[in-house]
Amino acid sequence: MIDGEALLVLADAGEVAVLNGVGSRIWQLADGSRSIGDIVAAIVAEYDTTADEAERDVVNFIEQLVKEHILVLSEKAASEGAERSS
Repeated sequence: MIDGEALLVLADAGEVAVLNGVGSRIWQLADGSRSIGDIVAAIVAEYDTTADEAERDVVNFIEQLVKEHILVLSEKAASEGAERSS
């Protein structure tokens, strides 16, 4: 973390990704101890957004991180995300 922004070093791709403030906060919260619902609730509490917008954005961001092999979901989180997408 540098000045509230997360820098992710993607060694396999030889790239560095800089996350904005909300993305950095989601990254911090995705520490394995919180569910997607917990992360959404924290974003709603900390930012000027609705629960629906936060849920959509958090789920989309986490799906992108998983697709890029930056984040791995636990079985519990993966099933929770599938339930939310239904």
